[in-house]
Amino acid sequence: MNAKPILLQVDATKSVSEIMSFYVREGGLAPAMQFQKVLRRAISQIGSSPTIGSRRWAEALNMTRLRHWRVGHKFPQEIFYIETADHVRVLDVIHERRDMTQCLERD
Repeated sequence: MNAKPILLQVDATKSVSEIMSFYVREGGLAPAMQFQKVLRRAISQIGSSPTIGSRRWAEALNMTRLRHWRVGHKFPQEIFYIETADHVRVLDVIHERRDMTQCLERD
């Protein structure tokens, strides 16, 4: 099976930019680049196997197709996405300790 293309929503792009800025500010370029590398790998995994993510938040948010996947074990962010027939739409990338309900309800 071929990997599905990944489309990042505006909120996801904004969140990734903010996360990268945080890592640069707090630890320098190296942690930011490591985050970017791990994020790309996680997104690639999602594109190759969209059902890999957990559906834990789907019912709570009444979004039946919603899934999430952790960026990586060293990074506390989760990638929230929805699989469609021809692509995967990344809704947001959110820190695991944030209120997921509040963050995703704005989408």
